[in-house]
Amino acid sequence: ALGDRFAQWSNGIADPMRERLLGAFFGRLPKDADVLDLGCGPGLVWTGDLPRKIRLTGVDLSAVQLRAAQSRVPDGRFIRADMTTIDFSQASFDGVLALYSLNHLPAAAQTQMVETIGHWLRPNGVMLATFPTSGVSAWRGEWLGVPMFFGGQKIEEIRASMARADLEILADEEVDTQEPEGSARFEWILAAKPSRRGGG
Repeated sequence: ALGDRFAQWSNGIADPMRERLLGAFFGRLPKDADVLDLGCGPGLVWTGDLPRKIRLTGVDLSAVQLRAAQSRVPDGRFIRADMTTIDFSQASFDGVLALYSLNHLPAAAQTQMVETIGHWLRPNGVMLATFPTSGVSAWRGEWLGVPMFFGGQKIEEIRASMARADLEILADEEVDTQEPEGSARFEWILAAKPSRRGGG
């Protein structure tokens, strides 16, 4: 129902943290990496050439947003699905992005999603995700003219879920993002799955 309004709204966001941590995320990927974008929306992260010639898989509930993403990234693979129920094999991806998408899940589903991401990542794989810090566990209402759900989880619970998923936190920063209607605060977390070399 949001159609093109979502891309227009997103283009009005001032988010300096995104470029810095995306650079760190891409810098840790191997050549020809397999990357999953959860809640990819219209694919705004991927405007322009794909960095390092990655193989991109995008997941979103919205067919409208997926069509926009496919037009931006013709070589990407885009799947209409619920991120909480889609099934990928263990160690399918070198990198997973979840930018401004996990906050549309209930609190318990956010921590479970982190553990699932850990299952999907290969050794040395890396995850970059944003989490809301409003302290509101659940909110339903009108957002950009459509009904929307937002959920929150205590950041301590998110960090605990990363430990359970065997993810090592590399960067953990709380940042104010300037959205068109005002400021919103998010926790940015970059984490990596350690290599198992040399273990017994």
